[in-house]
Amino acid sequence: MMVVGRAPLGPRARPQRARVFARATNGFPRYPMRSHHLAFTLALVGWFLLLPPTSKDFPRGNVDAPLTQWVKRPETFRSEKECEHVLDKQVRLKNAKNRQTQVRYFKQAKCVAADDPRLKAQ
Repeated sequence: MMVVGRAPLGPRARPQRARVFARATNGFPRYPMRSHHLAFTLALVGWFLLLPPTSKDFPRGNVDAPLTQWVKRPETFRSEKECEHVLDKQVRLKNAKNRQTQVRYFKQAKCVAADDPRLKAQ
């Protein structure tokens, strides 16, 4: 006799299988990383919007400072085009509000790939 919703009882009953993949701490299943997945992951390079560092001597930003000192915006963009679009949008927004000092500051900003060697400390 088989009861719906419960495992069958008896000498021929099979034990329930455990889940093959355990859950990671973030709730997603853990899967082994395959080489083609790794290559795809490495191909996805993010882009950062960097702003020049400001100081008392350079209130509008020091564009000659190394990129390791530039201020990194918290967002990571999927492509250079998306990063440039957000930068252009910021410049237009500041320009519409007649904030020319901020417009000049954002015009000095750069979109840089996350794997750019200039971002690594010397």
